[in-house]
Amino acid sequence: MSQQPASNLIQVPTEALKGLVSIATGQVRHVYMGMCPDQVEGPDVRDGDCPACQLLTRADGILSGLD
Repeated sequence: MSQQPASNLIQVPTEALKGLVSIATGQVRHVYMGMCPDQVEGPDVRDGDCPACQLLTRADGILSGLD
């Protein structure tokens, strides 16, 4: 019997995944000089000048295309 691929799997560009891992491991940090997500601004804000926020914005774009 052959296995069917799981229907909830998505293809994510490698660079997007590497970007998220770099944020999670602390290799790329938020600058917290503007609209970085935090307890005050909330989780959905992004600062266009922050390297970590730029990576999150790319990932947000990929995920929004899945809905």
